[in-house]
Amino acid sequence: EADIEEFKEIALDVLTSHESTVDNPPPRVFFVEHGDSSLNFLMICFTSDVIKNRLIVGSEIRSEVHKRLAQANIEIPFPQRVVHFHNKPDVSPLTPQQAPKPAPEPAIKENTQTERS
Repeated sequence: EADIEEFKEIALDVLTSHESTVDNPPPRVFFVEHGDSSLNFLMICFTSDVIKNRLIVGSEIRSEVHKRLAQANIEIPFPQRVVHFHNKPDVSPLTPQQAPKPAPEPAIKENTQTERS
């Protein structure tokens, strides 16, 4: 289980070291909620680079956070489902005698005449 403070430290380091973020107001990281299969955080920062839009800066920051989490061996959870089969039928392979027979080929009648107008 990942430590909340460790994630916050990594995220805050990425936010403060990004070339486009400013120190005032300072970047912040908040633990906002428990998801179904996750711990959800909110990262906030302000940028001095008005040429880069927030999607580019946000993408760069999220990519770096992802890389740093992998380096710290912190896994990102993905939902998993476990399916249990009760009274499962016999699924042994069919013998050649039990296999369904292929459908017969339909008779194709070629039209060899052409019409002229």
